[in-house]
Amino acid sequence: MQRAVTAIYRTSEVAELVRRDLEQLGIARHNITVLPDTAGLGGSTLGTGDFAADPMDGLHDLGLPEEDIRTYQQALRNGDFVVSVDVDDEDYLSQVQEIMRRPEEAYDLDDLDNQYADADFIPRQQAAYADTGSMGQMGGGNLNQDGTVRVVEERLNVGKQEVDRGAVRVRSFVREVPVQAEVDLRSTRVYVERRPVDRAVSPGDIATGEQVLEAREYAEQPVVSKEARVVEEIGLREETEVQHQRVQDTVRKTEVEIEDERTGERTSLTGNTSGTSGSGSSGNSGF
Repeated sequence: MQRAVTAIYRTSEVAELVRRDLEQLGIARHNITVLPDTAGLGGSTLGTGDFAADPMDGLHDLGLPEEDIRTYQQALRNGDFVVSVDVDDEDYLSQVQEIMRRPEEAYDLDDLDNQYADADFIPRQQAAYADTGSMGQMGGGNLNQDGTVRVVEERLNVGKQEVDRGAVRVRSFVREVPVQAEVDLRSTRVYVERRPVDRAVSPGDIATGEQVLEAREYAEQPVVSKEARVVEEIGLREETEVQHQRVQDTVRKTEVEIEDERTGERTSLTGNTSGTSGSGSSGNSGF
């Protein structure tokens, strides 16, 4: 699974040093993004879209959450530099993080998130066209200096980013709880009974020696013992779910319409022609 690691540095020299260290580690250059580009043309990958040369728009190409983009946008406004790395191999992840944490000029992103919590957020449309007139010709119809009309269109790039949704922990500990049980206890009691009688003495009633009559009392008492038994087993099981999600957005593109007054034909960029009939050229052979 591809993971993105991003950091902010104070100087272009440090950002370029981090990029070189990542390349020496074995990270492909097209997986490293430096904003603004510290190495000039071709020095770093700024995205696959047509307008990623704008650093603000390049942030959107990284697939970051809006709250993170807000922090990086404010950092770029302050003259800082953003380095982002797409890591395909999990074995490289810890080494990449170590390289990007090494420079003393690296910011603490948690501190910046709190500091820039109220910073203005520039959506992709504004970021791509706020400071440049690259899309100004979409409706103007003005020719460029080379006498051509450039057909420009946006492309929707959808990436994936793994986010931490929280952990499940199973913790065991021992505590004492009060319990009770019912038991029936038996006991014997000895009583002295006296019964008045009035009868003649028989030979067996005359004692010839000492006589002792004895009876003992007995009682049951509870005896408590404890036995430990395993009554349940609890574990954790991971399941990976794949959800198909359709991402919908809008993109802009240049629409070109060619009108030939000689023949009265009107041709769109897609080749649809409307107008009066004639034998003249449609006028789109040069495109």
